[in-house]
Amino acid sequence: MTETSGTAAELPPPTKGELAAIGSSGSETRDIVSQSGKPFLSLVVRVAATRAEEPPQYMQVAMERLAQKRTADALTERETGLVTAYDRARFVRPDSWAMFSPTELLKEYLGAAFSKEGV
Repeated sequence: MTETSGTAAELPPPTKGELAAIGSSGSETRDIVSQSGKPFLSLVVRVAATRAEEPPQYMQVAMERLAQKRTADALTERETGLVTAYDRARFVRPDSWAMFSPTELLKEYLGAAFSKEGV
């Protein structure tokens, strides 16, 4: 596994048993807590090898869980402004979601993941 500098010290890696349980084209998500007590959502994906004789490769992505805000009243003034500027009409239903992403790549990944989960 390749990890972002410092991640190995903060987050426990998947165990050999957890990696073995991931099928040839599968993945596993798990909630983990860092050494400093921060909650993370971890996704471990088995990556296809370029040659058949290579051992299995895995990629782990961990995202720090941030506080969820379940009502419009919980939004900060800045967040309310961002949502309002985007399209307030989309967020009046109780089952609506708003995600703020620092990068286009993360936005696309989250959109695909949410779609896959039916969110």
